[in-house]
Amino acid sequence: MTNLSGKNELASNSDLRLVALQLQKDFMMFAEDIEVEEIQTFEELEKMIFAEVSELLHRNKSKLTQIIYRIDIPEKAISEALHPENEEGFERAISRLMVERTQLKIEIRKSMS
Repeated sequence: MTNLSGKNELASNSDLRLVALQLQKDFMMFAEDIEVEEIQTFEELEKMIFAEVSELLHRNKSKLTQIIYRIDIPEKAISEALHPENEEGFERAISRLMVERTQLKIEIRKSMS
């Protein structure tokens, strides 16, 4: 039993690394440097992305919009994040969506190889 959970944990760590590196690459395309080397969990990754999204929202909304489209978050999800009844808040919702969408893309790539 521990072997199975150990393998799942290793796969999860590998996925985390791939997701973090892909997000780093996506942000770098717009001259936004994020450091992902120290990230240990998906929660930490989401918090780091949240800080970047919050900063960009105040500093450069255009660049944030470009990154959102680069990551390919569906329009419907963006609309839901912008909705006034969204209790999560826009920045947190977009950060979560960025991580989830990137994770999905990594899973699709892995299944195709």
